Amino acid sequence: MQMTRSEWLARDRALFFPAISTALISEAKRGAFAHIDPAVLSPDDLDYLNPTAPWHYPFTLFSAGQVNPKTLAVPKPDMVMARDRHATIVLGDSGGYQIASGAAGFEYTDDTPALMLNWLENMADWSMGLDFPTGTDNSGRIDSWVDELKGEGIDLASAARATGLSEGFHACLTMTCQNNDRFVQLRVPGKTRLLNVLQGRNHTESKHWYEAVKHYPFQGWAFASAHQSCPSMIVARLLDMHNDGILENVGWLHVLGTAKLEMGCVLTAIQQEVRKLGYPQFQISYDAASATTAAVNGQLILGHTISAHGWATQTVAVSELLSRFGRGTRPLADVMDEVLQERVEGDQRRRGLADTYIARNLSLVDLDPNGKGHMTVHALGILHNTQALVLAHTEVQDNFYEETPLIYDPTLSPVSVSSKVEGVRQLFAMPNGAATAKVWGRNWMDKWQAPVRSRAA
Repeated sequence: MQMTRSEWLARDRALFFPAISTALISEAKRGAFAHIDPAVLSPDDLDYLNPTAPWHYPFTLFSAGQVNPKTLAVPKPDMVMARDRHATIVLGDSGGYQIASGAAGFEYTDDTPALMLNWLENMADWSMGLDFPTGTDNSGRIDSWVDELKGEGIDLASAARATGLSEGFHACLTMTCQNNDRFVQLRVPGKTRLLNVLQGRNHTESKHWYEAVKHYPFQGWAFASAHQSCPSMIVARLLDMHNDGILENVGWLHVLGTAKLEMGCVLTAIQQEVRKLGYPQFQISYDAASATTAAVNGQLILGHTISAHGWATQTVAVSELLSRFGRGTRPLADVMDEVLQERVEGDQRRRGLADTYIARNLSLVDLDPNGKGHMTVHALGILHNTQALVLAHTEVQDNFYEETPLIYDPTLSPVSVSSKVEGVRQLFAMPNGAATAKVWGRNWMDKWQAPVRSRAA
């Protein structure tokens, strides 16, 4: 049984937002799998945002960074534009990294913020500001922005000396603030809710960036850079927001670029503790493009394995499956389960097959209809991998948080997860000042291995 948007939101869990690929629909519309019986799968069935699709999932992230710049001014009708906005939630990524690094296919100009905002307002329910990520500070490209800002009279050198942070960092922050100012000026109220992007490769950068942008009247936040793998940085900033009295205006927090199964459980713990502070509508989400990346590289997700030693998704090359099993009509799920079972044979890992609509209803010949020896119909792999990741994130969170004995199994929870979740709970139980001091300075929670108490403690 597929859940609705309201049912997912009612679970009080951090939500995984798969990053959607434009290839998912465009490949199908070009007739790439005309060989498949339309009664089994039609191009429109790839639209997982549609509640009537064979597999429906109401959440996704869509990045402007993968869109043709020529279509940004007038967004093309597609599954995102045509969706039921009452049944789905789309997060819009402004494509800041691609623009700042020069990977998006066009140069940044004075018109870029307006162009990106227009696209976001037409596409997304929640939209990220147009940030210049600190990750671009390590590229030679940021040097041109440093020179340009200095030419405008902005004293980056003095700012760097005063803070001990690089001129490149301050250039990224300055450009982000300028774009935020434009978004505030140009936005159409009610068209999309804006997320204040927080960058930072360490606690010091994160704190400085937060203080510089916290005044913007946005409705939520998007945490980028090192926040994706550093729970203590996330907790520290949320405690800052609580102490500053602005957390009550934060409806959504998105953590960019993490598909780790363990991190989803930690983010759920953070969400639950924030809600206990008196913010019952606070919601966390997180995303990754790994489903598309794997499919484009010819990989299928077999499923996932969970044990006390760790959680992981398991992948296999379609070329390997074709070489071993041939282009027969055996259901893909049977082939995948055989391979996955071999991988866990003799150890204590529990396997969870990627029991997707694609796996149940298609075979290897459908992925390689022309006998090329590898996956040529990437849209099918993308849809399969997307559903497989959602299944994996859902199962591990159910295993960790459900109170039903048939679902919850503490022997399948790694200490690395349990200790971080326990660390989150202890931090939020401390007085504000003590908790802030604890996470500040040495990434306490990220490395701490404490005796694990009961989840109900």
